[in-house]
Amino acid sequence: MSTKPTPTAFILTDPYHYTMLDDHEGLDGGPRYEINDAENFTVCIVDDEAEARLFCAAPELLRVLERLVERERAEAASCGFTDDEMTWLEESRAAISRAKGSNVP
Repeated sequence: MSTKPTPTAFILTDPYHYTMLDDHEGLDGGPRYEINDAENFTVCIVDDEAEARLFCAAPELLRVLERLVERERAEAASCGFTDDEMTWLEESRAAISRAKGSNVP
C-alpha cells in the first residue's frame, strides 16, 4: 500500500508546477490553482495565480538570495564593514533561516 507524505513531512523538490483547476472556484469567484511537485504530488491549492507562480519560484529565489547574501557579506567584510552596519544582511539571513524552518524571530 502506497501512501503520500503529509505536507509537513514533504521535502521541497524542483521543479514545482501549477495548473488551473477548471472545476474549482476560489474564494473570490475566480479560478483556483493546484501546485504540484516533480512527482506530481499536490502540495497545495491557492486562489491566486501570482501566488502559485511565487510558490513555484520560491526554491530558486531562496538559492539566489543565499548566494547574494554570502557574496555581499564577504565583500562588506573585505571593506571593513560589519554586519551591524548592513542590517539588510541580517534581515536576509533571518528570512533564509525562517524559509529553511529555523526558529529565528
